[in-house]
Amino acid sequence: MPDPTAADRPAPAAPPAPHPPAPGRGGARGPVSSAAARLGGFVALPLLTAVAPLLVLPAITAAFGQGAWVSVAVAQSLGAAAAVVVELGWGLTGTQRAARQGPEARRRLLALVTATKLVAAVPTLAVVALAVALLVPRHPVEALLIAAGGALSSLNATWLFIGTGRPSLVLAVEAGPRIAAMVVAALAVSLGGSLWWFVAACLLPSVVCPVVGLAVVGVRPRHAAGLTPRRVLGALAGQRHALTGRALSAAYIALPVVLVGAVAGTSVTAVFAAAERLQRMLLSGLQAVPNALQGWVGAPAGVEHRLDRARVAIVVNGLVGAAAGVVLTVAGPWLSAVVFSGVATLGHREAAISATLVVVVSLSRAVGGIALVVVGEVRGLARSALVGALVGVPLILLLGHQGGVVGALAGEVVAEAAVLVVQLRSLGRAVAERRGRSAARALGAAGAGGDAHGAATGAGLRVLQWRVHDPGYPRNVRVREHLEARGHRVDLHERARGPRRHLVDLRALVVRSRATDVVLVSEMSLDFVAAAWAVARVRRLPLVVDVFIGKHETLVGDQGFRAPWSPRALLWALVDRVAVRAADVALVDTRVRAEHLGRRHPRATVLSLPVGAPTWARERPLRADPRLRLLFYGSFLPLHGVPTIVRGFAATRRADVALTVVGSADRAGGEADAAALAAELGVGDRVAFLPATSPERLGELIGEHDVVLGLFGDSEKAGSVIANKVWQGLAAGRVVVTRESAALDELRDLVGGQLVTVPAADPEALARVVEGLADRRPGAVGGARARLDAYVRDEFRGLDDALAAAVTAAVGRRRGARR
Repeated sequence: MPDPTAADRPAPAAPPAPHPPAPGRGGARGPVSSAAARLGGFVALPLLTAVAPLLVLPAITAAFGQGAWVSVAVAQSLGAAAAVVVELGWGLTGTQRAARQGPEARRRLLALVTATKLVAAVPTLAVVALAVALLVPRHPVEALLIAAGGALSSLNATWLFIGTGRPSLVLAVEAGPRIAAMVVAALAVSLGGSLWWFVAACLLPSVVCPVVGLAVVGVRPRHAAGLTPRRVLGALAGQRHALTGRALSAAYIALPVVLVGAVAGTSVTAVFAAAERLQRMLLSGLQAVPNALQGWVGAPAGVEHRLDRARVAIVVNGLVGAAAGVVLTVAGPWLSAVVFSGVATLGHREAAISATLVVVVSLSRAVGGIALVVVGEVRGLARSALVGALVGVPLILLLGHQGGVVGALAGEVVAEAAVLVVQLRSLGRAVAERRGRSAARALGAAGAGGDAHGAATGAGLRVLQWRVHDPGYPRNVRVREHLEARGHRVDLHERARGPRRHLVDLRALVVRSRATDVVLVSEMSLDFVAAAWAVARVRRLPLVVDVFIGKHETLVGDQGFRAPWSPRALLWALVDRVAVRAADVALVDTRVRAEHLGRRHPRATVLSLPVGAPTWARERPLRADPRLRLLFYGSFLPLHGVPTIVRGFAATRRADVALTVVGSADRAGGEADAAALAAELGVGDRVAFLPATSPERLGELIGEHDVVLGLFGDSEKAGSVIANKVWQGLAAGRVVVTRESAALDELRDLVGGQLVTVPAADPEALARVVEGLADRRPGAVGGARARLDAYVRDEFRGLDDALAAAVTAAVGRRRGARR
């Protein structure tokens, strides 16, 4: 596992951007050169740290054998774990503070941090001494001092140098002396020196480098003058959350060698420790990636922009980790034989498991050390560390005892995978909660300011209108226009075409829902509500479903495609039920349908949103014509009752009545069958059949006719809806004739005698009404458009209230999940 004192430490905050150069020679190149040098420094330091062990480990294993290597490995593991405790989590919090402070404040901060670390080091070293006495039978004194050197390595000022953007000081004060000490130790041991040379190389830099760091920063006694015991203990208490996560992580990150040594023999521990060391070296080098990316991620001012960059950082870390994993899998056995002088050699299986761990840790560094910091969710690191400890410690002990090296490595991988999962969940919750707060504020702003305010400010929710079958269909246009008028931003996804259309749609749902506040499933997409529900629940977003067109009521009840109790019909009924139950808000088109669904699903929130009329259905003056001109347009669905229209028209037996039928449908009951029926009834010459046309042309056709015909089918659905053509004809100032329906009650008071109803599927009744209209020749009716539009606006206000309630509930769920 990686060394928590370096490789696995969460990436610190990005250093501040360099100040603009002073005018003069080289000023044009100053910022670029400075940034490049700093970036190169942060990339080079981890690489140097990774190479340093290669200088001394071959000499130790060749000179002192397997037993000494195991003692050294256990001591380093104990020292690394102790370093996590002594470090107190200042690498997470102190770096960001130092980046914002001036020189004097930084000196006082470094003095305080050093004091707290020294206090923590005293009991920690006592525990380390006890552990060495129990776990290291060979070279115990040397092992104790090696472990002490590891523990005291956290006293350094590296975190401050990183926070101030000074990689050169990290090299000069910390990394350089340690590498030099390792070089001297390697030469001495190779020439026959004792293990004490390595002990000195571990201990002396840990004592000397912190003192040098204090001097370089300029810390003087006056900077420690206010460090009373109370203040130091208060600072210790303030670091408890960061320390908790770091200490817990030590149990599964820094102590695996100790854990394996407690349950397995020397040979197993030696090979496992070799795998651990190779992982640490590789991950130390890979630390250059998050180090280089964190400044880029933290540069934008907006959190959403930083989150987008954090996602890129996660992908980049994963790809680099995968590439490094391939190298470790291929070269691991050879490299272990060289570095450990043949006393601890990995097989390809052990190397492959170690490579898997490298990939998982690389991802975890970006998720935990970069993305969680962006959203301010440092507590997620503590939770992930707790899970890692609870999973990793027992698994490493159990699998190490049962499966040796392979089992112990597998335990590490499972622990790190659990950590990554918890971090991803914490990140998802934090992002969702942030969006929820933003959405609630947006709703408040749009609601308080009204339509004009929302449109002017651009404030509002981000709504994903997913899988729209036709962006010009009046229903989804009406919903979209209302949301946009309220200041919300609608991301329209038109359903895909082609053999992979479902995969394309689902991918769009997963990707686009990351940047949305509400998922709205469009009409005619009820088959996909279950998928939308799953994504919305994972992201903790409210789900709105337009059940305007139910599968069972349309395909079975109205069109009769399947018998009511056939398997397909039962499946469609289930789809309709799931669509209503899964939705936080279900949308229908009439109050009658809303009441019906409300009775069937008492726990559902069902909202009636009238279809309304589009802008092209506007009032036009009537053209003079001796005939009563009837107009029907549609797709020849059974609920339209086109045969009733043709038979009723034929029953009038009047030459001063003409019928125009607009639409195309290449199926039974389509325009061909309607034309054949008209010819059979002897009125083929009085019925004009026109193909489907554009909405604008349709508006012109309405203006050229006296009467618009609506629905005449006798299905349950036909009796519960108000057709588009009814709304459009009324809004255009024309008389509309349609079948009787309780759904029409909500319009009667608005349009009066402009709306004429007849019994369903009754051609004779239709004929009588048409003859009466031909006798009295109704003119254009004005004013209906304004009344209908006002009614629709009033009804749509319910959508604003329902969205506010759904977003508030979603925010509450996110907060509850986080608690």
